[in-house]
Amino acid sequence: MQMIEIIVGTNRRNSNSSVLAEWLLKIYQDIGADAQIIDLVKLPLETFSPDAYSEKPEAVLGFTQRIVKSSGLVLITPEYNGSMPGALKLFIDHLPFPESFENLPFATSGLLLGNLGPSDPSSI
Repeated sequence: MQMIEIIVGTNRRNSNSSVLAEWLLKIYQDIGADAQIIDLVKLPLETFSPDAYSEKPEAVLGFTQRIVKSSGLVLITPEYNGSMPGALKLFIDHLPFPESFENLPFATSGLLLGNLGPSDPSSI
């Protein structure tokens, strides 16, 4: 089965990234594409344990298997202090490498608000 995984690249609740991900999911559904959202707000707390690097928690493996089995990835992430959110970097670190990204179509969209982006998120 072909499945596009839309990754919300922050673990901030009610983020603009999650709003954009839901909007994109609807577009994929409207054109008949199979897509679903991986929202980092749903990462289990054990993801953030130092032990998770050597022994992946079962709940984390479910997220990583979705990436490995996907037919394409779309990453929607905010810019935090000139970089990506720490939760996104940690999530990427937990993914098997290189099979998580090898020969896989990948798109990314960044969000930037405040002084460097639009002051009104509804104008996006």
